[in-house]
Amino acid sequence: MPTLQVEGFEFIFIPTIAPQRYDRWEHYIKVWNAAGGRKAVDVVAVEGSGSAIVTWLIEAKDFRIITNPPNRRISGG
Repeated sequence: MPTLQVEGFEFIFIPTIAPQRYDRWEHYIKVWNAAGGRKAVDVVAVEGSGSAIVTWLIEAKDFRIITNPPNRRISGG
C-alpha cells in the first residue's frame, strides 16, 4: 500500500490510489515556490482513470499542539 510521511503523520492509502507530495513536484518547486515561498497543499492523491477520476487535495495539520493560544479576555460592554 502506498504511504506518505507528512508533518509527522503517516498517510496510508489503498493500492488503487496514487498519492504524491505536492511540494516535491517540479512545477511547484520551479513556478510556485520560486515566486516567493508560497504555501500549498501537502498531498495530491488520485484514484481512477479516464472520465472516472477522483482527486483529493490533503492539507496535514496537527491541531493537538497549540502554539498560539486564543486570547481568553472577555470584553465587557
